[in-house]
Amino acid sequence: RGTLDYVGANARVRARWDAGRFDLLHVHYGLTGLATLMIPSRCPMIFTFYGSDVNDSLQRTISVATARRAKCRIFVARRLADLWPDRRNVVIPNGVDFTVCAPRDRDAACRELHLNPAVPRILFGAPPNNPGKRYDLFRETVERVRRVFPTAAELIRIGAGGVISVT
Repeated sequence: RGTLDYVGANARVRARWDAGRFDLLHVHYGLTGLATLMIPSRCPMIFTFYGSDVNDSLQRTISVATARRAKCRIFVARRLADLWPDRRNVVIPNGVDFTVCAPRDRDAACRELHLNPAVPRILFGAPPNNPGKRYDLFRETVERVRRVFPTAAELIRIGAGGVISVT
């Protein structure tokens, strides 16, 4: 719901902290650090950074400020860790768990999604209105691909809530 909601979550996070017995706090995504400002400083924290939380200058500023007390900082790619070098950095690539997302029969998947299995497609797996995902760059790339592979006609976009649009 926006950056301010991270700050507003402090009371909820602290109440949850006080109600439980926790030894460690793992903060997923840099802005989420804003929701941990009321957690006691004796609590060891681990932060995981995924991309826009260190690529975007405002988010990086917030991430740096809130993750100063992190015992460990996990980055999903080396290039992200290199933006903020520190001995506490660890790189753990964020990949696909094929026990959850297993390849399956293409024709059956296309039928389930009401897509023609004979048509090649190009996927954009994020809401196009999210500036950090660079839909403009994706469209430019698609046009280049179409110059070489004119049959790559359909674009599939996955938006909020998993809504699929095909153009």
